[in-house]
Amino acid sequence: MNGVAGVIGIDPQHLRTTVVLREGEGTAARLAPVGDGVRRSIPNAADAQGRWGSEAAEHRLAGVRPTDADGELYGWRCEAWSPEFRAGLHRRLTRYLGEVEPVPLHGYRTCVAVPPLGQAGTDPCWPETEPVGPTDALVCRWLTAGPDAREVVAVAVGDTWTLTGAYRVRDTADGPHVTRVGTLRETEGTAAWRGTLLRRVLDRCPPAVLGQRILSALDGVDEFATGLRTGDQDRQVTWSGPLADVLYTPLKMTPRQFMAGAETGPATAGLVLAVQRAVRDLGAGAEEGPLIVVGGPGSLWPLRSVLPSRLGTMWQSTDPGLDLAYGASWWPSLRGRFAGKHGGRVRAVPAVGGGGGPNAAEGLGSAAGPDSPEDGFGRAGSASSVPANSGPGVPGHGSPGPGSGSTGGPEGLTLPGSDSYDEIPPWRRP
Repeated sequence: MNGVAGVIGIDPQHLRTTVVLREGEGTAARLAPVGDGVRRSIPNAADAQGRWGSEAAEHRLAGVRPTDADGELYGWRCEAWSPEFRAGLHRRLTRYLGEVEPVPLHGYRTCVAVPPLGQAGTDPCWPETEPVGPTDALVCRWLTAGPDAREVVAVAVGDTWTLTGAYRVRDTADGPHVTRVGTLRETEGTAAWRGTLLRRVLDRCPPAVLGQRILSALDGVDEFATGLRTGDQDRQVTWSGPLADVLYTPLKMTPRQFMAGAETGPATAGLVLAVQRAVRDLGAGAEEGPLIVVGGPGSLWPLRSVLPSRLGTMWQSTDPGLDLAYGASWWPSLRGRFAGKHGGRVRAVPAVGGGGGPNAAEGLGSAAGPDSPEDGFGRAGSASSVPANSGPGVPGHGSPGPGSGSTGGPEGLTLPGSDSYDEIPPWRRP
């Protein structure tokens, strides 16, 4: 990479885009997330007046009430590949680099973790953009910080999709070499979980104008999800983020209660099936079970509780929200270590149940029905490795898991572990 000043890794998701700048190589490399000056993960928002990111989203949210339609709550969103958003990102990076444009002429490469069906096309803002498969980006992330392993199942979890692929790793004199094995499988993302939790928070707020605080509450969902992921399965996590001061009753739940909710079914059932088939792709070589590398912005939730320990040991970085952008920034240095290709991308769905309907909060749904056929990518840093859960199986579709203690709440939401009357806002009680 002679003459390269840095590599920009980009992870464009449905609601937000994450950007990482890597400068340097090996253990001397410096990596930094590049937000919009307000948030690390940039809201996909831009308007004709030149507003971009948080500024554009907050302007659009001015005057929105928590009781407004979900389309209004997310009305600020635009496509990450829209000319307006990409132009704003280009301006932001130019300022961040000291008024140096992030283009190859100045020594900057751009690699994008391209979502399914996404396009990393070029325009005057982004010449020579290079796409990277999300699971390949995740494996790159693991190669820079993860424990040694010979068989790896990479699970890249996004907003509207999850991709699962199998890899074999062998050590050579010049470092590890990675071979893609089997089929790349696509399942649900976890955006529905975020949308449902956000609605639970907003339904506890008085019917007043909240404006930009709704965007802050979206940030609070990530904090709450992280608390669920890093906490004990049966210890309650209390919402203490934005709007906590105006909630008529605290929002509390345990990781086990959350993962037993109806909204987790489509994603978790498909996830387990995809991982099972990826382990099968590895064949007899994975006798002790592969390392299951789970990452991406949709993996902030306690996913370890749904993967049976017999499938392998689960590994996550300490900051999974950055994984795909982080890994994409390493792609130019590590692409030569990858060989082979996955045998196409297919939809992995449970044998019974359904793929989940559209997400009421964000308008996201399954692209395939339950009968879709399967037709067959020196270490440094800090991370954690935990055994996958060996407890109860995946909750069924459309209903809470056993023992969840769920009750119906306002707006038809499933509210785990709470008294139904207490969950009715005071202004709606008889």
